Amino acid sequence: MVETTTATLIAAAIAAAASIITLVLRLSSDRSAEARRAYREGLGPVIQELGNALHMTVACSVLSIRDQETSNRDYWESRKAHARAALRKLRPQLRYQLWGMDDGLKAMICLPDWVTTNNERDYDHLLNAATDLRRALDESIRRCYHGGRPPSLVERLVISYRVQKLRGVWEGLSGALEREDLAGGMVSSAVARHDKIYATIVERADDVLVAKTDRGEIYRVDVGNRSGKGSRSLAQPGVRIKLYQREGEEFWRYRFVGG
Repeated sequence: MVETTTATLIAAAIAAAASIITLVLRLSSDRSAEARRAYREGLGPVIQELGNALHMTVACSVLSIRDQETSNRDYWESRKAHARAALRKLRPQLRYQLWGMDDGLKAMICLPDWVTTNNERDYDHLLNAATDLRRALDESIRRCYHGGRPPSLVERLVISYRVQKLRGVWEGLSGALEREDLAGGMVSSAVARHDKIYATIVERADDVLVAKTDRGEIYRVDVGNRSGKGSRSLAQPGVRIKLYQREGEEFWRYRFVGG
């Protein structure tokens, strides 16, 4: 009788433990599924635009080189500028979701600069390295989306390796990445204290200008925020401007030098 009672208690304890373990596993699984779903919901709305921008940045760089002696170059340059603007818009939104890939995204944004600063003989190596980085980003982002999780250590190491390969092609990459941070609005206070800054427009994407000083500092300028005389249509790459900024404003104002 005692043995039967003991066996019954042991069986009941085992059943209770099994139920608790099952409940814990189910709750853990539900939390994991919810986290994966939330991650995909955050990445889903921008993943197509991100993929298109990555592809277009490399493709239009290749095509602008191929057609550099033809009238088509202006078209590819315009498409490349739009792709770069899209990447600049998306990068801050994805900084934490795609943690560890920021240098890869910045490097893709800087690709048009590499094309214009390297000699023609360097293009093949440069674009091949950029294509390898783009593919690594594509593959990792796709896996992150389908898995509903941030980049793994291996994926982050692959992206870092591809960025390092690019440094081997263009030794000025580190400086370009720093300037891209400035282009994203992170201008140091030491620079911002200057009353007048002279720069040259290096890019125009819709109503946003990117201007670079002789020291390599990058500023974002709103075409609409113009002071003094001159036409907005003159705000094109190669034009020299003088920059101003009012307290609390994100974009810089400009005036044509001599205008």
